[in-house]
Amino acid sequence: MRTVLKIGGSILEPEPAPALVDSIARRVRAGDQVLLVHGGGKSLTALLRKLDHQSEFRNGLRVTDAVTLQSALMVLAGSVNKGLVARLNASPAGPIKAVGLCGLDAACIQAQVANPELGFVGEVTGGDAALLNTLLQANFTPVLASLAFDGNGGALNVNADQFAAACARLVGAQRIVFVTDVAGVLDGNGERIPMLGMDQLEGLAVSGAISGGMLPKLAACREALEAGVGEIEIVGKEAALDFAGWDAEHCPGTRIVASRKAVASRGQTARV
Repeated sequence: MRTVLKIGGSILEPEPAPALVDSIARRVRAGDQVLLVHGGGKSLTALLRKLDHQSEFRNGLRVTDAVTLQSALMVLAGSVNKGLVARLNASPAGPIKAVGLCGLDAACIQAQVANPELGFVGEVTGGDAALLNTLLQANFTPVLASLAFDGNGGALNVNADQFAAACARLVGAQRIVFVTDVAGVLDGNGERIPMLGMDQLEGLAVSGAISGGMLPKLAACREALEAGVGEIEIVGKEAALDFAGWDAEHCPGTRIVASRKAVASRGQTARV
C-alpha cells in the first residue's frame, strides 16, 4: 500500500518518538511505500520567540512574513526534517533509506499565494511527481517539510495537512493518515467517533463545533477524497506509535469517507 503519513505535534517535537520511528521503519521494511509529511510548528514558534518575533494565526494558518518564512526554511526543511531522517535511518528495525526533502526539490510541490493578508502562505496548485515516484519505486522513503515552490525562485509556507493531501494526489496514494494530539474526531462527550462522512464533517464546521487547526484538515480531507484517495484516517499519537501493527479493517482513530449519512450523530460538538 502507498500511504502518506502526516505527523507533527508532540509526537515529533522536540524529538521524534522512538516508537513511531521504529513502527514506520517496520511498515516500510514489510513492503509498504510510505511518504512522510511533517510540520514543526512548535519548533518554529520557539525560534521566532527567540528572535522576539510574534506568531499570528488566522483560521488555523500561520501568518508568514519574510522573517517567519526564513525561519521556517531553517527549522522545517533544516533541523526538524534532518533530525527525523537521521532517526529513521538509524531505526533498530533496520535502515529504510529515508530522504529529506521539501516542495522546492525538483519543484515537486508548487503553490501560489491565495490570500495576501497571510503573507508568504501558499495554496498548492500542482507539482511534479517524478522525483517522489522515482524514490518510492526505488524503495526510498521521502520525508517532506511542508514548504512549496512558488514558481519564481522562492518558497511558500503551506499548511502541512493540505501539503499532505497534495502529495497523496500527486503520487496516487491509497491512504492518508493524519496524526494529531488526540484520539481522532471526538464527540461532545469526548468519545472518539469511529467513522464520519465528509458531509457530516463539513456540517460540524458550519455549526462551529470544529474550528481553528481542524479547518485546514477539513479542507485537506475534502481535497484528498475528490482526488480519489480511498481512505483517510485521523488518529492520535498513541495509535500512531503502533503504525506498523494496524489491522487493515480497523482504524484506531476516525475514518473519513466520502459520504456517511447513515451514521447517527454522537453528540452536538466534535473536536480534534
